[in-house]
Amino acid sequence: MLFYQEFADVIIIDQRGAVNSFPSFRCRGSAKNLPLDQPLTFEDRFRAEAKDVKACKKFWQEKGFDLTALNTLENADDINDLRKALGYDKINLVGGSYGSHLGLTILRRHPDMVEHAMLRGLEGPNHSYHVPSQVLNALERFAAVVEAAPAWQSHVPEGGFIAALRRIENELAENPKTVDLKIDGLDISITLGKYDIQNIATSNANYRGRFHHRRKAFEGI
Repeated sequence: MLFYQEFADVIIIDQRGAVNSFPSFRCRGSAKNLPLDQPLTFEDRFRAEAKDVKACKKFWQEKGFDLTALNTLENADDINDLRKALGYDKINLVGGSYGSHLGLTILRRHPDMVEHAMLRGLEGPNHSYHVPSQVLNALERFAAVVEAAPAWQSHVPEGGFIAALRRIENELAENPKTVDLKIDGLDISITLGKYDIQNIATSNANYRGRFHHRRKAFEGI
């Protein structure tokens, strides 16, 4: 943001219910407290997170909040209202990932308010689903770039990164691995399975809480 401040005002927003907005619709859940002494599975995580989401929804609804107002169309209108409140005729949009999703929605909904838009990691208004084939395609393209880079030649595993990923998946499916760690002064044993490595490979590996411990366990292998 310091770069953009050299030639323009910079306004950074949090969407409705997110991070520093008020209220911030955060809830403490139990999904991250799933047992560490057994491999994480999709089914266990799905059940735990579905339970957390339902409890969070009920919590805020009982406080009188209309959660249907938390959507991209409302967020786009909020940006337009913010522009008016700050006295700008037009604005430039900069965004990535969901920011690109929101940016494209603004261009559809309020095209006259946008001077320029610079969007990255595009996620179109009608394409907000991440199917496995697309994730695998992204991993394969990323692996190809890394494997072709001279600086990484000595680090490329036999058969390439995707083949190595498949080998690890198969190994952990047959024989889950237990790793002993010391976290926050506590001795913790974490058992890793196939879904753990899939989770790390297909997300940004930026786990929080207990999931973060699982990522740390892979670093210890």
